[in-house]
Formats: sequence, C-alpha cells, structure tokens
Amino acid sequence: MGCEAWFTFVWVLVVSTKWNLLRYLTFPQRLLQ
Repeated sequence: MGCEAWFTFVWVLVVSTKWNLLRYLTFPQRLLQ
C-alpha cells in the first residue's frame, strides 16, 4: 500500500509539472502580461 501511494504521489507530481510546463510554453504572453 505504501509503495502504491508513493507511486501515485510521484505520478501526480510529474503530470502536474508537465502540464505547468506545457501551459508556460503554450501561453507565454499571458504570463508576461
């Protein structure tokens, strides 16, 4: 159970980081304004 919880936590962390990077690369103008 502990291993599954850790894997899920890491997976969510990686996915959210990838989405943040995609948003940053796709909409740089929005962040600069």
